[in-house]
Amino acid sequence: MSKPPHAVFVTADESALEDLRNYAYAAAHRGGGSTEHWEQQAGAETAFCFTDWNAAFLFMMHCFGQNIAPRIEHQG
Repeated sequence: MSKPPHAVFVTADESALEDLRNYAYAAAHRGGGSTEHWEQQAGAETAFCFTDWNAAFLFMMHCFGQNIAPRIEHQG
């Protein structure tokens, strides 16, 4: 059974979302490994979901660096 996902919610315009999509992919494939990740709309927010906490953490730190305030939820 896989670990419960970690969802990082952001509110950003479309140009920022494209950068975030690219970084989510990079975070999920960092270090020669790969972890499942996906994106879904949650009202006005976009949720970037990761099965690995380390990938979610890297993504969250990237958001802070881009002046995008993320909020995180642990599902499950």
